[in-house]
Amino acid sequence: MPTQKVIKGKPELGDTVRERVTGFEGVINSITRYVNGCERIAVQSAVLKDGLPADAQFFDIMEVDIIKRGKVKAEPVHDLRLPGGPRDIPPAIKRPK
Repeated sequence: MPTQKVIKGKPELGDTVRERVTGFEGVINSITRYVNGCERIAVQSAVLKDGLPADAQFFDIMEVDIIKRGKVKAEPVHDLRLPGGPRDIPPAIKRPK
């Protein structure tokens, strides 16, 4: 594995990380916190498999090192006040303020 400077702190959405045992590297695309306090992250690799994105891999948050902060900016893709995801809304319906 290539040696890279490890950044201290807690991994966040959009950070590029490397898992310590396997060397798997990618960007954090989700963080799940369980009722017992365990936090798991999904890491998406930039490497393609058969021309398609490989499946994300899941790790305990404490098993990874941060190698780059904020490669991807995490932000909502639609108005979270409206249920059901993004869609066209007829003009007769007013959005909540």
